[in-house]
Amino acid sequence: MKHLILAFTLVLTFTLELFSAPIPGTSTSTVISKEKGIFFSELGFKLSAKNTDWLLTPPPTDSKYMLTLYKAPKTEGETRGSLSVRLDRLKEKQTLRNYVKKWLRRYPRFGFDVLGAKTFKNKGSAGYVIDLVNRDEHKQLRQVIYMGPSSAIVMTCRDSVDGFKESLKQCNQIIRSFEWQSSDKL
Repeated sequence: MKHLILAFTLVLTFTLELFSAPIPGTSTSTVISKEKGIFFSELGFKLSAKNTDWLLTPPPTDSKYMLTLYKAPKTEGETRGSLSVRLDRLKEKQTLRNYVKKWLRRYPRFGFDVLGAKTFKNKGSAGYVIDLVNRDEHKQLRQVIYMGPSSAIVMTCRDSVDGFKESLKQCNQIIRSFEWQSSDKL
């Protein structure tokens, strides 16, 4: 009977080891999601490209504020739709409304016309959406902003004016996936 229990224990142990991930974060680990293009930020939020054909790519190495970047899979004309996720550290605490008001005053100086701006709620989190067009470069943008205690997360969808309508569908899908895991790291 002792040998039977010992044999059963050994078989069970080896069987469990076969199905476990050898190293956390590897392809068989639960840390890795089957969801396409998922981005987990160390700042306490996540995004996903599920139900889109956009690609999660590393941010440019010359940008210390950009956290991640999603790109359209193909180029339409001269431009390629993209969605950048940027961190804006604030020198002083401010409300979402005041942060947006400051930028709404500044956009015209940078060549942008504001097409519209409004607040919204997504999964219980307050955000602000701003639609812009750059009159000089023939580009259209949508910015979505969420605030943490001392930082803002700014997601910017951009494409040519001609390709923006199609890119916006994919961008909105990714933006809607935004979910705070914990905002205390901002």
